[in-house]
Amino acid sequence: FLNDPRVIALPWFVRWPLVNLLILPFRYRKTRHAYQQIWTANGSPLLFISEQLRDELSARLGEGYQVELGMRYCNPSIANAIRKFTSCDELYVIPLFPQYSSAATGSAVQEVLRVIQAEWNIPAIHVIRDFYDHPGFIDAFAAKISEASSNQVIDKILFRYHGLPEYHLTRSACQSGCDRNQACPVMS
Repeated sequence: FLNDPRVIALPWFVRWPLVNLLILPFRYRKTRHAYQQIWTANGSPLLFISEQLRDELSARLGEGYQVELGMRYCNPSIANAIRKFTSCDELYVIPLFPQYSSAATGSAVQEVLRVIQAEWNIPAIHVIRDFYDHPGFIDAFAAKISEASSNQVIDKILFRYHGLPEYHLTRSACQSGCDRNQACPVMS
């Protein structure tokens, strides 16, 4: 994923040696222990939780819908997921990122469009995104926090998330006017 120009926005002749000669040979050693800590008997939590989400969404929508899982950089891939649709007039793409970023949502949607362009009959495509402020998402997050913190006294809860590189904000024409010292203004 580090070779994706939406993730590291450098020309390929700079990005390729940076990623493949300087980052990857050393990143593996640093992240191996972290991945071992979260790996379960079911394997990758990202994969099996995504599969559970796919299965539950499919069950709720019923037989009139076909729900497939496609991941941007691993299997099951977006291409394999799209190939499973035998007859499709409309395609709903739901990137599982609560808020938009070019590196995550943009890259996933770009891959869907790249794959679907090879099809003879292209369905109507609807991209569902930016659900960070949807009451259902907030309620689900609150329920998970409540479940995890039951029977405990908690003074504070810290939310950690990836920030965006300043270059990504500038290139996205962010009009929020961040002063780079304080938190960015509330999105509207």
